[in-house]
Amino acid sequence: MITVGYVRLMARYNSWQNDQLMPILLDMPEAELTKDRSAFFGSTLGTANHLLCGDMLWLSRFDPSMGPPFEAFARWPTLHDDARAWASDRHRVDGKIRTWADAVGELDLLGDMKCTPADGGGILHAADQPCGATDVPPSNPSPWSNPRHADRCG
Repeated sequence: MITVGYVRLMARYNSWQNDQLMPILLDMPEAELTKDRSAFFGSTLGTANHLLCGDMLWLSRFDPSMGPPFEAFARWPTLHDDARAWASDRHRVDGKIRTWADAVGELDLLGDMKCTPADGGGILHAADQPCGATDVPPSNPSPWSNPRHADRCG
């Protein structure tokens, strides 16, 4: 199970890795930074932009002040045109991740694991079909159990 300590460790690790990456990208000549390297996201900057967008999307699910990146996944590698803009945004997002991690509590990590309209269980429930177990088995009775779905999703 993911713990609060693990979340905070990973937030610090993420910042540490990005802090090592920033000076390298900032020192690279623009032509090298944006050169198509036949990588999945094209260039070094395209890959860095993609990773930043992934963190932005992830964090937008927990922090209403963080808007998601472009809706079109294919545009993610083009988020920033240069390393300076990328580094500034990367620093901002890493700070928001650390702030979120510092504020998270154990109950935040449990969440509501029941069927929802957005998951397969919710779709099956809407079709009046059983969806099987969808909860992570708790060590004690679940405080977020929804008795309405107990016969179908749990």
